[in-house]
Amino acid sequence: MNKFTRLLMAAAFMASVASPTLADLAKGEAAFKVQDFATAKVEFEALPNSGSALYLLGLIHLNGMGIERDVKYGRELVLKSADIGYIPAQMSMGSAYKSGYELDKDLALAHYYYSLAGRYSSYNQEKADELAEQMSPQQLAKSTELFSKWK
Repeated sequence: MNKFTRLLMAAAFMASVASPTLADLAKGEAAFKVQDFATAKVEFEALPNSGSALYLLGLIHLNGMGIERDVKYGRELVLKSADIGYIPAQMSMGSAYKSGYELDKDLALAHYYYSLAGRYSSYNQEKADELAEQMSPQQLAKSTELFSKWK
C-alpha cells in the first residue's frame, strides 16, 4: 500500500468518525425543536464537548423538559457550554447572573459573560457596556480580570 493510499484511508476513517458527531448533534437539535426531549437528551449526552449540545441539554435539565427538573445540573451544563465559548450560553449566564435567576446575583460575572459574547456581536457588547454603567469599580475590575484570563 503506497503512502497516498494510506493517507486517503486515514482521511476516510477520520471523516467516518467525525460524521456521526455532526449527525448526532443535528438529530438532537431536530428532536429538541419538535419537543422530543427524550431523544434530544440521549443525542446530546453523547456530545460532551459540544457547546450547542451542552447548552440544550442544560435547558432540558433546568426546565424539566421530559425529565425531573434539576437546576443545579442544568446550570452546570450551561456554564460548561459558556466556558467553552458557546455564545448563547454566555448570554444566558450573563442574564442569569444579572437577574440572580436560580443563582446568586453577581454583576461582575454577568458582565464577564456578556463581554465574552460581545467579542462576536455588537448587540452582546452593548449589553456588557450597559451593565458596566451600573457596576462599582471593584465589580468592573473583577470582570476585567476574569476576561483577561479567559482562554
